[in-house]
Amino acid sequence: AKVDQSRLVAGLQGVVKGWDYATAFNYTANKEVDTYTDGYLSEAKFVPLINNGTINPFGFQTPAALAAGNAAKVKGDASTNKARNYGVDAKISNEIWQLPAGPMAVAAGAEYRKESLQLTNADFLSTGDIIGGLGAIPSLPETTRNVWAVYGELSIPIIKNLEGNVAVRHDNYGDIGSTTNPKISVRWQPTKETLLRGSYGTGFRVPTLFDLFQPTYTTNTNNSFDDPIRCPVTKSVFDCNLQFNSQRGGNPNLKPEKSKQWYAGGVWEPTRNMSVGLDYYWIEISNVIQFFGADTIFGDYNAYQAQYIVRKPPDAQFPSLPGQIAYVIEPQVNVGKQLVDGIDVDATWRQPTSFGNFVTHFTGSYIMHYKQTSLDGLTYPNFVGTNGQPQGAIARWRHNLSVDWTRGPWGVTVAETYQLGYKEPDLVVDDGVTTRKVKAYDIWDLQGRYTGIKNVTIALGIKNLFDTAPPQSSSPGTFQTGYDASYGDPRGRMYYGNLRLAFK
Repeated sequence: AKVDQSRLVAGLQGVVKGWDYATAFNYTANKEVDTYTDGYLSEAKFVPLINNGTINPFGFQTPAALAAGNAAKVKGDASTNKARNYGVDAKISNEIWQLPAGPMAVAAGAEYRKESLQLTNADFLSTGDIIGGLGAIPSLPETTRNVWAVYGELSIPIIKNLEGNVAVRHDNYGDIGSTTNPKISVRWQPTKETLLRGSYGTGFRVPTLFDLFQPTYTTNTNNSFDDPIRCPVTKSVFDCNLQFNSQRGGNPNLKPEKSKQWYAGGVWEPTRNMSVGLDYYWIEISNVIQFFGADTIFGDYNAYQAQYIVRKPPDAQFPSLPGQIAYVIEPQVNVGKQLVDGIDVDATWRQPTSFGNFVTHFTGSYIMHYKQTSLDGLTYPNFVGTNGQPQGAIARWRHNLSVDWTRGPWGVTVAETYQLGYKEPDLVVDDGVTTRKVKAYDIWDLQGRYTGIKNVTIALGIKNLFDTAPPQSSSPGTFQTGYDASYGDPRGRMYYGNLRLAFK
C-alpha cells in the first residue's frame, strides 16, 4: 500500500483589549492506494483453465500452462481510499474577576469542520473476481458530513491551594444529532509535598463515516458452523462444519456511544528528586458499537435466525426442510454497555552523581474490571485476565520501567515493557470450558544517544534486546496459532538508527 498524507494549518494569535485569541484553518487529507503485486488469481480466467485441462493442479505444468496461469493473476491497483477533514476554529481567554484566592479565568471557543470519505475499488474487487477473496466489495461514492461545536471553560480559585474547573462542550453532527457534555474537576494542594485531584465528566463518540456507510459485501464467516436444522438430517458438506457466506457492511442506524467517567488520585513528592502518583479511574460506555458475528448468532440460533439467517428455497431432495443457508447477516450494532476501572501508578526518581545523572521512571496500570454486555444482552462478564474477543488479550497488569543516564552530550536508556499473562480457551480440549495459561511477556530495549553536534541528535538502539519470542497462544478468533497479535510481537530483535536535525 502507498499512503500520501498532507496537512495544512494557517492561523493567527494575539491579544485584543486584554483578551488572548487564536484562530486557525486546518486541512488534513489522506490517500491510500492498495496494490496487488502477486498471489491472487482471477476466478473468471483461472477456473476455465482447470475445466479445460490447460492446468493440472495435481501434476507438473508445461511452460504454456505456466504462462496461462500467470496471465490469470490479479495485479494492479485494487482500491483507492480518500479521507479529508477541513475547517476552522477560534478561541479566546482572559482573567475576568479577581477573587481572594486568585484570578478567575474563562476560555471559550467554536469550531467547524467537514469530513469526507470515498472508497474506489477496482473491477476485480467490486465484482468479487478473486479466488479466495472477500467477495464482491462495492465502491463507496464520496460521503460527507458537517460538524460544529462550541465550548467554554471556567477556572475558579476557591480558596488558597484549592482550585475548581468547570467546562462544557456542545457538538452537532449533521447526520447523527447533537450532544452536550460537561466536566468538573478539582485540584487541592494541602501541603507543598502533596497534591490531590479528581474530576467527573461525560463523553460522546459518533460512528465514523465508514461505520455508517461502508458498502454491503459478501464474504465468509470467521469460523465454521453446523446448520442446526439441516446438518443432523442431511450430513452434507454444504450444511455441516462450513464457513457460511456472510453479508457485512455499514449500518446507517448506528447510534453514538456515550460515556460517563471519573477519576480521583494524587501525587506525593517527598523530595525534589522523587515523586509518586496514584489514580483510580472509572469509565462506563453505553451504546457500545460491536460487530454482531456468527458466533453469537449460531450460539443462540432460535433467538437470532429470523433476523440474521437468510436461506435459499427448499430443495427437492429434502422438501420437508428449509433451504440451505444462503448467507448470514453480520452487522455492526449498538449493544449494552462497557465498564472499565483500575489504578494507574506513576513514579519518578532522579539521582545526580559524579558519573552522570540517572532518572528512573515507572508507570503501571492495574485493571480491576473490563466488563462488557454480551451480544445477547443476557450477561455482563469481566474480561480481565482473559482473551476477551473481540477486545483481544486484556492483561490485568502492565508496566513500563526505564532507567536513563546522561552525562554531557552522551545518553543511554534501558527500558522494560511487561505484561502479566492471561487465560484463553484450550483448543486442544475444545470443550468451551477448559482454559490454558498464556505466559507473561517481558521485553527490554536499549538506546544510546549523542548530542554533541549543535542541533543534531544521533541515536542507535535495539528493540527486544534479548530476542524474546511472544508466548505461545492459540489466538482464538483468528486463523493463526502460535502467538496473539494483540499481546505479542513476533519480529524479535530489531536494530535502528535515528538522525534528527533541528532548525532553530
